[in-house]
Amino acid sequence: MKPQYIKFVGKHPQAEKEKRVYKETPDASWKNYGCSYDEEYFKIDIDDYDHKTNALDEPIHENPRSEAVLSLLEAQRVKYNAIRTEHGVHLFFKKPSFLEAKNKINWYCFIGIKMEAKFPASDDHIPLMLNGVERQFIKGSEIGRAS
Repeated sequence: MKPQYIKFVGKHPQAEKEKRVYKETPDASWKNYGCSYDEEYFKIDIDDYDHKTNALDEPIHENPRSEAVLSLLEAQRVKYNAIRTEHGVHLFFKKPSFLEAKNKINWYCFIGIKMEAKFPASDDHIPLMLNGVERQFIKGSEIGRAS
């Protein structure tokens, strides 16, 4: 994957889609930026905390939903990449050929966990730095990765 970087305002690209200028590397002066990602991938966005109240939203055994999902992925030795966010986690996977590339907002997946599925075809981007603070990357199941 070869991401293209772009200046953000908050969690979204600064310019309108038609006026965007992407760069090979982020500009050192940008306090907020993100990147595009290839259409062979999709993003699962799990927000553990309510954006208005900051209260834990639909916990699983009193723990954040994203932690339950990460534990499940690790237990099954599933390879994934993720970014820790202020409210939860963004998980990135290769898109299976049968999966329709259509955003699913406030969707309950087959194991009953509320999340959102997002796709680059719908102009989704990955926020990487917000207010000068880089987000934390997670490389999932090292157990399942070949040496």
